[in-house]
Amino acid sequence: MSKKIFRFFLLVPLLMAFKCYNDDDLPGTQIFNNYKINVTPQSSFSINDTIWLNGKVSSMVFDIAVNDSIFPGRSQGDEILVMKFIQPTQSFNCEDAIDNFELITELGFLSFLPVCENGQMTAESMISADGSYYSYRIGLKALNIGDYVISWNHSTVTNQNRNEYILNDYQLEFRPNQLGFNKCGYGSSKSAIESESEFYFRVE
Repeated sequence: MSKKIFRFFLLVPLLMAFKCYNDDDLPGTQIFNNYKINVTPQSSFSINDTIWLNGKVSSMVFDIAVNDSIFPGRSQGDEILVMKFIQPTQSFNCEDAIDNFELITELGFLSFLPVCENGQMTAESMISADGSYYSYRIGLKALNIGDYVISWNHSTVTNQNRNEYILNDYQLEFRPNQLGFNKCGYGSSKSAIESESEFYFRVE
């Protein structure tokens, strides 16, 4: 065997140990801001009333690669859970309930998880005329009575009163002040005390 072929076989494992990265492979370096949410400021609504969700976020994000704010040319979708309170079980005190409302998109648009359209939706926002922020305005027109909670994944609710007292009637026995979500049969939980990402209301 020639020396060149022998060297080739020695180099192959070393070459395979290295991965060539392109732009799509690089880990994300952009840190998006949380949306600021304002909800119709009431604790109770009637059938056919509309609860308006107004979301707004800066169009700039922080890029750790350059240690500065940049304009990425896109916004991050805002994930929203709409849940109805139920008689608490050992694990759950609310279940998916998007179908309890007629959805109205006044600004932006909605997309849904294909495996659980009733559990979670994503609000996609529109950029402002001056390019300084993205926003959306989504309406939930009430169809059924009940106690509800709306929970966001990347947002802070700015309402002065978020009606947290409604949770008192649905406490989990061994996990006080916890939200136990039953989303299309899959469970998750969240501490209501530590979170500012929920809004509670009644439809009477």
